[in-house]
Amino acid sequence: MKMYKLTACILGALLLLSACGSSGQAQMTPEKFRDMYGMLLKLDELKKKEIITDAEFQMQKKKLLGEEKTP
Repeated sequence: MKMYKLTACILGALLLLSACGSSGQAQMTPEKFRDMYGMLLKLDELKKKEIITDAEFQMQKKKLLGEEKTP
């Protein structure tokens, strides 16, 4: 359980950092932050249950955080 909480904290920190990124990004609202955070937690859970691979997790995380353009 400690590892899950640590992962959640790390993912939350990543979201916070991405929200404070370049000046060209839109303002991160609390609602949008919670939505993204929740989606990252769900992705992490799918990865831990081996429903998705680490590569799939990384790809979806990048899309969610806006680091990768969707086709």
